[in-house]
Parts: sequence; structure tokens; C-alpha cells
Amino acid sequence: MNFQPDILHKGCDGLTVALMGKLPFSTLERLDKIKVQAGEAGHDVGEEIGGVDFNIMQQGTSAKQGYSFQFHTGRDGIKYQAKKSGDSSQWNLRARVSALYLAQSGFAAAHKQIYADLYAMGAVVIEESVSDVDFCVDIRMDAEGTPRRKAFQLEPAQFVHHSKMKRRQFYSNVDLETNDLSILGGRYVETVTLGGRGSRQLCVYNKRTEQVAKRRGDWFEVWGKDKEDCPNVWRVEFRFGRTFLREWNIKDLNDVHDSFGDLIKDSLGCIRYIDGNDSNRSRAANHTFWDLAEKAFDEMSIDHVSGLVRGRVSATQKDDLVKMYEGQMLGIMAGLCEANGLSDTDEIKDEFLSMISDLVTKRMTFEPDKFNKSRRRTRDKYINLRTKEA
Repeated sequence: MNFQPDILHKGCDGLTVALMGKLPFSTLERLDKIKVQAGEAGHDVGEEIGGVDFNIMQQGTSAKQGYSFQFHTGRDGIKYQAKKSGDSSQWNLRARVSALYLAQSGFAAAHKQIYADLYAMGAVVIEESVSDVDFCVDIRMDAEGTPRRKAFQLEPAQFVHHSKMKRRQFYSNVDLETNDLSILGGRYVETVTLGGRGSRQLCVYNKRTEQVAKRRGDWFEVWGKDKEDCPNVWRVEFRFGRTFLREWNIKDLNDVHDSFGDLIKDSLGCIRYIDGNDSNRSRAANHTFWDLAEKAFDEMSIDHVSGLVRGRVSATQKDDLVKMYEGQMLGIMAGLCEANGLSDTDEIKDEFLSMISDLVTKRMTFEPDKFNKSRRRTRDKYINLRTKEA
């Protein structure tokens, strides 16, 4: 049976909203105290506020942006920023919705959740202004097991775009021996970016490679693919910044909902990816890859969701966390064996396991408070991944 390229995901992929309003003084005081705790601990500190679990970060933003506090509801949630101001006529609040949240819940749900979270903190919100919004399509061009050399390759020269658009290329690896300003190395182009982030931008990149490099499994769950067997997945992403949105008179989230189709249609009319076999670029037909992308964008609903429940992604994040700690443990165990002069395999199996058992037993018996304090600190750090008790 011949393999046919297919669409694995499509929908809104990023959303940033500025909000005119403020948090109450009591909440700002509370955030201030927890921010100090986070700085002392060296990591985010979890706190339940108004029935919502937030991770309060160690630092605010730069002085230029002026947000004193940053807090979020998990890697697949929403990140908030707040200024330490009691003037509700100022733009004191900002929300950035993660791509994973949008994939699981959709645009309309994100809109509601932003207000639900802020109201839980006692916020007053008067007006909203969209800073940027992204839409994407994920395409699988190759069958499972296809060698990279025979797989679909992104060719920057095959993009036909307006002459005023800037184009950047990134490659698989960084060649540290070159003095070139370009990031070179390897044989395969992983990313091509056209346009500017503040206005309108197209970014086409290998999403699978990005996920593997970050050691994450989130998007494999969204795609419904096994991490080991999944071939390259190419993301076509349109990013619309504040400047471009204002040119289209798009200010709030309702405007985005009503006009996203027009934004994408206009963008597809400015850029395309052509078949490389035709020397006449202006007359060349679209590549199959671009035909798929156009079809997916044309059929896209702004409220499209992947069908994956949020708990499933949280479970994947927990698995990633467990693997990280297991990797750290194995590295420490190897060093501990060497420090104790254990080198024989049988010796390690017998004596080392007994040594670890004694160490854990002593800590639990004679220093339970210290152990429990450490465990609670870790629990609070990953508050958004914990299982709620009934």
C-alpha cells in the first residue's frame, strides 16, 4: 500500500493578550512573598490561589517590560505577567497561552480560561488587546522507517515570496570550526523563516527534531504517534504580530475569531513552496507539501482541538520528569560506586544496593522532617502535575 502524506494537527498555536486592569493589593503582596521564596529555592514555587494552582516564578520581566511577577498553570497551560500597580486604567496584565493548551482546548476555551484564572486572583479587567497570534499545520511527509536521506527535505530556494520579506535558514547542527556568521553543519535544513516577528512571519520547521532535542514527548501524544517510530513532522506556522494585526484593525480576541481566515488567506497569497523541477519559478506548480498545507489552513477551524485531554499530556510530562530523575540517579550511582571502590559487577549488585537501602532507611528513620521537606519542595515545584485528591 502506497503511503500518502497526511495532516497530523492544525489549529491556533500561540496567543498573547495584554489586559487593562489590575490585581488587588492583597494578591500582589502574596505574590511578592512567594516570589522571594522562589528566589531562595532557585525554582518556581507552587501556590493555590482562588482554587487555581499557579507556579510563581523567581523573577519578573526586564525593566523595559516592567512586569514584577510571572506565574503560570503548567507547561500545557497559560503564563501570566503582572505589574505591581493599583491603577486599573493601565495595561498591568498579560497572558500567553501555550501551544499545548490550545491544541487540547481550543481558542474559545483559552479566552474563557484567561478570565477565569485572573478572576480567581481577584483581578479587575477592563479591556483586552491582542499582542500576537499564531496558526499552524503539522504535516507528515514520509512513512515510518524512511531513512533521512530519502525523506522529504526542506529546500529554502523553493520558497517563492515577496521581495521585501527576509529569509533566514537554520541547519541541523552547529559547525563550531567555521567563522561564518551562519549556523551551519549537517546536510539537512531544519528551519526556514520568512518575514518579521513583529509583523507577519512564516516559519517552517521540523517539529519532531525540536521535540527530540528538548527531550519532550508532548507533541507525540497530540499526533498520536510513538516517539521512536514517528518520522519527521514538518510544521508550517504563520505568526501575526501586533503591528500587522492593527493594520487589519484586529484588536481583541473576538476580532481574531472573526478575521483569522482572512489573515491566513492573504498570507497564503503572498508565499508558497514550489516544485523544484520547474526552472520557471513564477509558473512552477506548488509542491505536494504546500498543497497539503493550503488545504489544511483552508479547512481550519479556530476552535479545532486535537481530542487529547489535558491529563494525558500531564501524564506524558510526568513520564519525562521520571526519566530525567532516573538519568540523574544512574549518573550519581556510577560516581558513588567509584567513590566507594566498587568496580566488579556482582559486587555492585550486592553491596551497592544494600548500601542505598541503608542510606534511605537511615534518612527516613532519623531525619524524616528533612526528607519530607525536600519532597514537599519538589511537589510544590511541580504543582501543576500533581494528582488532585478527591
